Amino acid sequence: MENGKIFSGIIKVLCAMLILLVWQENSYSQTTWTGAVNDQWQEAGNWTAGVPIAMVNAFISNDDAVVLDAGAGSANFLGVSSSSILTVSDGVELSAARIGIGTGPTPTDSFMT
Repeated sequence: MENGKIFSGIIKVLCAMLILLVWQENSYSQTTWTGAVNDQWQEAGNWTAGVPIAMVNAFISNDDAVVLDAGAGSANFLGVSSSSILTVSDGVELSAARIGIGTGPTPTDSFMT
């Protein structure tokens, strides 16, 4: 009987960890490229919810051309459609926990980590 209680406790802990992991993955905010102002990554007006930071998922789609040529860029997840162009100049850093390149509005066809 004692082994059954231990096993039950382990299952409960694993379920709780899984729930937290799923919640964390879905808790990131999101911003989508509009290019409303110009082609510059660092221009807040080019994004639906401002320039992405490390805790924000960022999406570039719709045949857009985006340029990061000064400072640094970051995102939690960066999705770039296969029809868009993202140019990062020499000496400029772009960091993301995950990068997705795909064909749809939320690129997920393939991932780079």
